[in-house]
Amino acid sequence: MKLTDLALYINALLASCKDPKNFYGENLVNTLRNGVNSAHRETTFVNPSVYLTLCLNNATTHDDTRKLHELFLSRNAAIGRIDIQALTMLTITCIYRNKNLFSESAYDGLRRKFLQKMNTGGLPGNVYEASLLVQALQELESTLPGLPEFILKQQKEDGSFGSILATYLALPVLAGRSLLQMNEHCGQRFSTDLAPIEVLKNTKRRRMYVQYSLNYDYPLEVTETINMRVAEGTKFLDVMRLAQEINPKFRFMLDGNREVPVVYSIGGIPNDAEKGKYWTLYLAPSGRVKGEAGRLAAYSGNIKQLIPHAGDEFVFWMKSL
Repeated sequence: MKLTDLALYINALLASCKDPKNFYGENLVNTLRNGVNSAHRETTFVNPSVYLTLCLNNATTHDDTRKLHELFLSRNAAIGRIDIQALTMLTITCIYRNKNLFSESAYDGLRRKFLQKMNTGGLPGNVYEASLLVQALQELESTLPGLPEFILKQQKEDGSFGSILATYLALPVLAGRSLLQMNEHCGQRFSTDLAPIEVLKNTKRRRMYVQYSLNYDYPLEVTETINMRVAEGTKFLDVMRLAQEINPKFRFMLDGNREVPVVYSIGGIPNDAEKGKYWTLYLAPSGRVKGEAGRLAAYSGNIKQLIPHAGDEFVFWMKSL
């Protein structure tokens, strides 16, 4: 397998939060490392994207930095292409941040040369070069006027940028990110300040029953209901946190930065402004007929201050305004 192909496979594993160092027992990073070492011995050209993959897997050597330095200063017209230079700068930045194999003065010198070259070379003529250039410039906290707009003009009606490769390179730009962050999302737990389930269970206070439901669409199409016994005085947010520990369908996202906090996603289904559908909390009176929205009272207060009483029923309903 070509080194560039193997590097892309490793990147795919990284992006999907899999371990390329243990792919069915095989260490693909070691395989790539050995292939690059052989290329060094044979003085074969190694694409900077391969060095980038090695950096993302903490497998960079001093020989890599020397080769990258040579690529960056090469007078070869092919190696001087915008996309190759942008990839080289991205990789140098990765190594400088993660391994510190470049001194600060050496890195600053390369950074200045790159910015000077890009500022005097004009805008790229295709989305491939433009996307890689924007990624490199973003990591250097710089930009070129008109470059993001040029990329957006290449987007097709179906949302793509004309090919899988172009879309793969352009999408990070739209998110203000780069290939350096392809696996930063792995291991993140989007916390809602989970209340430990033991804390809610092990209490000496008198317990009461609370019913908590999720409704979808109107007329009602799907509903999920959970009944819980909780201690008197338990806040409704803690009831929600207990519910999501019991059933992942109740896992929610809370925007707590507002004056009145807002639950904007439940069960992986977020508010949808384009369709006008939002999660709204209702308090249901006793004797209510299931699916009957007319007798529900929307709650407009601060959800952090809401405390249930025995027999209360709470409904989060995803429906049109």
